[in-house]
Amino acid sequence: MFNTYLLVFLRLFKKQKFYSFINITGLAIGIACFIILMLLVIDDSGYDTYNEKADRIYRVYISSDINGNASNTSKTACPLF
Repeated sequence: MFNTYLLVFLRLFKKQKFYSFINITGLAIGIACFIILMLLVIDDSGYDTYNEKADRIYRVYISSDINGNASNTSKTACPLF
């Protein structure tokens, strides 16, 4: 069964090289984008989960507006630690 599909693919590839190239390239780009997005999602969902109290981790940041320039920084003083 697989051999039949392979033979049909090879025949069509020989007849329509440009169309086959576009299809294969599109499929490869789609699969690569999916893999990259899944790696990003897996990395983001696993951030700080090594800690047993991961549900209680918060990020403290300072929001300031100096001379019309808005700024958000995560620098904090030592007593917060």
